[in-house]
Amino acid sequence: KCIIMNDFKVLYNKASVPVYVKILNEYCEDLKKNIINHRKNFPVSNKSNVKAWHSSWATHEETTDFNFFSKIVIDEVSSIYNVEELTIDSMWAMMYEKSDHALPHAHFPAEYVAIYYVDVETGCSPIVFQYGLKVIPENGMLLVFPGRLHHQVPPTDKKRMLISWNLETPGDKRGELEYADNIKYG
Repeated sequence: KCIIMNDFKVLYNKASVPVYVKILNEYCEDLKKNIINHRKNFPVSNKSNVKAWHSSWATHEETTDFNFFSKIVIDEVSSIYNVEELTIDSMWAMMYEKSDHALPHAHFPAEYVAIYYVDVETGCSPIVFQYGLKVIPENGMLLVFPGRLHHQVPPTDKKRMLISWNLETPGDKRGELEYADNIKYG
């Protein structure tokens, strides 16, 4: 199922959880340079469910190189969920190469997740959400979804460069969020 809302295409998995998609091509080249430069300065990844190079979860605090686009992402997510104030809980860049992948995970207790595909090769692995939704990345694609939605990336044969944000509204919402324990892919 697919509808259009606020210039976003809205995709639904079998459990009717929305994933919002919008193409914002004009930022790819600047962000690609920033990610490559950041990787040169921080070549070692910390351990996580992402089995590819990725920057620290505090990248938004380590450099101002991504601030201009983080503001755009916050505005886009605010427009979807009709919230007035969002903050970045964490932000990181990733570069997947041959055989790299991400294990099944969710971003709970983050309320909202945004992913921006900066530079992806045709034929790279999709992001696979629980309950049967697969999204094939495109350059300039912004995905937005609830932090409780589980997802994974199968091993890829092609490169994928992207940035992820965990976004929060003021106050601790951890007790209010529904956590999806029953993970199903496909």
